[in-house]
Amino acid sequence: MNKAWVDENLQLLRTALGLYSELLPTPGLYKRLFDVSKLPGVVGDLARHAKIFPPPSVEIAGDSDIPVLDLQTGGRYERKVMDSAGDISGRLGARAKIRIGARQCYRVHSLGQILAHEISHEVLHSRAVTPRDASHAEMLADLAGVCLGFGKMMVNGAADQAAGGIGLPVYVSSSGVPYLGYPLLAYAYYRCQRMRGTSRADLYEGVKQPALRFLKAFEDLDRGRHVWRSVMALVGFGAKEPETDGTQMVQNAWRVDPSRHNLIICVGCGVTLRVPVTGKPMQVRCPKCGADFEVRPTY
Repeated sequence: MNKAWVDENLQLLRTALGLYSELLPTPGLYKRLFDVSKLPGVVGDLARHAKIFPPPSVEIAGDSDIPVLDLQTGGRYERKVMDSAGDISGRLGARAKIRIGARQCYRVHSLGQILAHEISHEVLHSRAVTPRDASHAEMLADLAGVCLGFGKMMVNGAADQAAGGIGLPVYVSSSGVPYLGYPLLAYAYYRCQRMRGTSRADLYEGVKQPALRFLKAFEDLDRGRHVWRSVMALVGFGAKEPETDGTQMVQNAWRVDPSRHNLIICVGCGVTLRVPVTGKPMQVRCPKCGADFEVRPTY
């Protein structure tokens, strides 16, 4: 999976859905997400932006010892377990319902991405848009969210969730379902903003690290510069290039590393780190900011 898949499916979605204006995730929006009682209002705003009527209802689901809260009726239900961060159901002639895992309510950026992703599923369902490969349904919903103008919310939320998968083109959940990885999600956001003719200032407004590093790299590639080219190859962009140790000898030239190493992006400060290829998950600590996170093998 690489940027060719994103480019191809962006054209499909642009034809089927159009290209919505970008929704800026303001501090006020994230502040509302801190209060679960305001989730239905946030979902209503997102649904209106995506032109979904009526908006989906919302339910908070927990583990066996955490009751479920229906935010519309106030009803509580015991022993109702979520097996994912979020899902959407009840579309057959009825109002759709978004269920959110209770633990997600403590991570507002991640919660915003989940809501945008589930609303994108509803838009795809209402327009009868399906992927050519059924296993790509979640990735197509991620991409649709970017087309619908939720790109900044999704990139910011993915930074909270990706942790060890920051450098992976595709993120595979514990149940084996593939989602767009962080670099491909950032690339999709960049391409959609370019299609909209967005100014450089608006492109970066409201976007957190390390997406800013990727966006600058995409700009360099568009301008014919080779800065970060080897990094992009390692995370699934462009033709394969020799691995490097991250040392820039002269402008636009990286030293080739004869040993097996990958270049990854720190989830805390966005700097480039060199890690050995082990073929299995490994814990990494950033020497600059001290962030600890897990790095997983490339999908």
